[in-house]
Amino acid sequence: FFFYKILIFIRSQTPGGQIDQYWNYLLISVVGNMVTSGETITGIRLVDKTAGARNMQGVRVEVWFDIDQGTEAGKKTIAALKASIEENMAQRLDGNKTPQVPPCQVKSHSGFHK
Repeated sequence: FFFYKILIFIRSQTPGGQIDQYWNYLLISVVGNMVTSGETITGIRLVDKTAGARNMQGVRVEVWFDIDQGTEAGKKTIAALKASIEENMAQRLDGNKTPQVPPCQVKSHSGFHK
């Protein structure tokens, strides 16, 4: 198994309604299997860091997935997954897209490689 996660950090200056919108559209797209390579997603969570130290105040969204990043095909699949997540988070209630979503980072989850 290869456990990786896509991290999206949303700063605390982002209005609460916008954070809700990012989360809702991401969650609906994952549960509704509207994400490219969604079958590789093993989990999704929202971590409240608003009371955190170290200048990390905000909300962190994690999308966990199982794709082998060591192959060229795996790298392409991860890039497509990341782009699809960003696309789904950019949705707005009026049907338009949010011009800029928080950046996504791909990280391995050390200790879970087999």
